[in-house]
Amino acid sequence: AELRDPLYLWNVPLLRAMRATLEGRFADGEDLAAEALAVGQGTQAQNAVWLFSIQQLALRREQGRLDEIEPALADFIERYPATPHWRTGMAYVYTELGRLSDAAVELEAAAAGDFSAFPRDGEWLSAMGMLAEAAAGVGDAARAERLLELIEPFADRNVMAGRGAASFGPAARYCGLLAAAIGRHDDAERHFAAAEELAGRMRALPALARARCDRGAALAARGEMETARPLLAGAAKLAGELGMAALERRANALAGGAPPADAAEAPGAAGAPAGRGAPAGGGVFTREGEFWTISYGGAPFRLKDSKGLRHIARLLATPGQEHHAIDLVAGNASGTPDAAAQAREAGLESGGLGDAGALLDPQAKAEYRRRLEELREEAEEAESFNDPERAARAQEEIDFIGHELAGAVGLGGRDRKAASTSERARVNVTRTIKAAVDRIGSNDASLGRHLDQTIRTGTFCSYEPDPAAPVGWRLSE
Repeated sequence: AELRDPLYLWNVPLLRAMRATLEGRFADGEDLAAEALAVGQGTQAQNAVWLFSIQQLALRREQGRLDEIEPALADFIERYPATPHWRTGMAYVYTELGRLSDAAVELEAAAAGDFSAFPRDGEWLSAMGMLAEAAAGVGDAARAERLLELIEPFADRNVMAGRGAASFGPAARYCGLLAAAIGRHDDAERHFAAAEELAGRMRALPALARARCDRGAALAARGEMETARPLLAGAAKLAGELGMAALERRANALAGGAPPADAAEAPGAAGAPAGRGAPAGGGVFTREGEFWTISYGGAPFRLKDSKGLRHIARLLATPGQEHHAIDLVAGNASGTPDAAAQAREAGLESGGLGDAGALLDPQAKAEYRRRLEELREEAEEAESFNDPERAARAQEEIDFIGHELAGAVGLGGRDRKAASTSERARVNVTRTIKAAVDRIGSNDASLGRHLDQTIRTGTFCSYEPDPAAPVGWRLSE
C-alpha cells in the first residue's frame, strides 16, 4: 500500500534528484527533478512547481548558470510578494553575478526588523544562508555579524530547502564566510574546516569544493599563500571534474595570487574593484589572420580565432553599448541596415519573430505522466517478483521520459518553447562567449576574471567596465 501512495511515489524521485545534485551528478539531477515534477503534478501536489523551482536553483547554482533563472525568480517575487524567501534567492543570484549594488538592496530589505520577516520554519536556515552569501559578498560587516549570530547555533547542520528537496551545503560554510567578512579569521578557519569535514561525510562533492575554495580564499586574503595554494588547487581540480566552471576559474585565479572575484564592488575595498582595474598601458585584443594576440598588463599570448573571440572584440570596441545577439551572430554589431540583410542570409531575422510553441503539448505531457505511472507499477511488480531484467527495462524507459520532460519544462513548471530565432542566437552567443572567456582565463586569470565580470550575455550583450577605471583597448580585426 505504501508503494502505491501518491505522496510516496512523488517523494522518491524528489529525494533522488536532491541526492544527485548534492553528489555532483548534475545531469541525473536534471532528469530526476523533471520526473519529480511530472509525478507531483500527476498526483495533484500543490507545491510540485515550488519544489521543482528550488531544485532548479540548487542545480544552476552548482553549474554556474544562475543568470538563466534570474527572470523566473523575479516573476516569483512579483507573484508572491508576501513570501520573503524568493528575495533571499535573488540577493544570492545578484551576488554571484557580480551585481553587488543590487544584492545590497535586497539584503537591506531582508534585514528590516532584524530579519523578522522570516518565520522560524523549515525554510529559515536556507534563507539565512542565502543572505549570508550576499552579506559577505557586498562587504556589509554589520549584517554579516548579525547573521553569524543567527546561524552559528546551527553550524553543525546541513542547510536544506523545500522540505528536503534541495541541499545548499553545511551551515558551517556560511559561518565561515561571515566570520571572514568581519575579520574573525580563526573562527572562519574553524568553520571552513568543519564544513569540509561534513561535506566529505555526506559525499557532497560540490559543497566540499566550495568550502575548500572559501577556506583557501580566506587564507590567501591573510597572505598565507603557501597554505592556501594546495587547498585552492584541490578545489579547482574537483570543481573541474564536476563541471563547476565558475568555481574552477575562481579557485585557479586565487591560487595565482589574484584577488577574489567576489570582492568586486565591495564597499570600502582598497583600490579598484577586483577584476575591473585597468592595467598599465591598457589591453591588447588584435587579430592577425587566424590568430588573436591578447594581453592585459602581463605577457601577451595567442589564441586561434573563434566566434566567441570575435564577439568579445566587438563588445570591447563599444563599452556600455548593448548589441542584440542576432547582430553578433550575423557578424555585424553596428545595428546598421546591413545587419538585417546579413541576418536574413544567416536565417536569423529578429523582427516580429515569436517562438515555435511548446516543446510538448498538454496531451503529450499527460501521456508521458500516465506512462510514468504504468512504468512505476511495472517496476514495483517486477521487483516483487524478483525479475531484475524487467525492472531494469522499466527504469530505463522512466529515465528516458524524465530526460524528455527535463528538456520541455523550465523553472516554475512553465513549458519550454521550441527555440525562436532570437533564442537560438542568445544561446549560441552566450555559449561561444563563455567558452572564449574560459580559454582566455586559462592563459591569463586576471583577464578571464575581468571579462567574466564585465561582459553581460543574453538576448542583449554588452561590455560594461568600471567607469572609474576604464580599460584602453588596442583592437583590430
